[in-house]
Amino acid sequence: MSYPFVDIQALVATFGDTMAERGRSYVAQDRVLTLKFNEETGRLVGRVRGSEDKIWRASVTLRKTDGSLGGIPIWDVDWATCSCPVGLDCKHAAALIFESNQRTVATSDVLTAADLEQSHEPQDSEAGIPGLSWRQVVNELLPVIDSDQEFTDVALGVEIDALHTEPSGYRTRFVWREATASGLENQTDLTVRLRPLRVGARGRWIKGNMNWTMFDLPFHQSAHGEYQFLPEQHDALHELNRLYTSSVSSLGSNDVITLATINMPQMWDVLDKI
Repeated sequence: MSYPFVDIQALVATFGDTMAERGRSYVAQDRVLTLKFNEETGRLVGRVRGSEDKIWRASVTLRKTDGSLGGIPIWDVDWATCSCPVGLDCKHAAALIFESNQRTVATSDVLTAADLEQSHEPQDSEAGIPGLSWRQVVNELLPVIDSDQEFTDVALGVEIDALHTEPSGYRTRFVWREATASGLENQTDLTVRLRPLRVGARGRWIKGNMNWTMFDLPFHQSAHGEYQFLPEQHDALHELNRLYTSSVSSLGSNDVITLATINMPQMWDVLDKI
């Protein structure tokens, strides 16, 4: 299998000096476990052994440039993602590129070890800073993110599902089923439930051990301040939870709120905030 050769300057401009150096050290420690490249899509993927021997899946999307070195095309970096907490432009993705460059040099009659250290990208003088490309200039303005850093969540959301019950078995045991379009058309009795969600490290909505007891108190009194939720979002869910606990005599699951149990007109104002 052939691997792409990525310009070092393009790599540093995308990942920054810190992440690039950590990616290089990971290759020196043989932490890149697998590496595959699809030339048609420009996608470089692999698994990297990170801190505490955790295995992360990284992916780098590359773009072939007009430049070449001894007939070998030079690739540029479009973006990089990873399953680690950083998620974007991390040391694990950088390690894939260093590993790819190293394998390319090892199988080439033209490239040498010196090509792993120097840039082959044309310099942009029109940026106003001689000797620096526009990506390097922009990179200096961006913060460095450490993939070993503990991240906190800042965004809250609510998952809403509509369910109905139907008999199951000869003993008429009822089970929950997700509502269908035909059920809505036939005006089948539905139960609407709400579940709190948060944004995970990869930018997706997840349950992440969230439940409504986390919103028993308003934000300024909450014991869950380590999550650093936005105060207005926390307080909106607190208001809904307060209406729910005031409407029922005994609480069921802490994971979901059944909307029909809130028999208060204020509910609509709270839902409008959410």
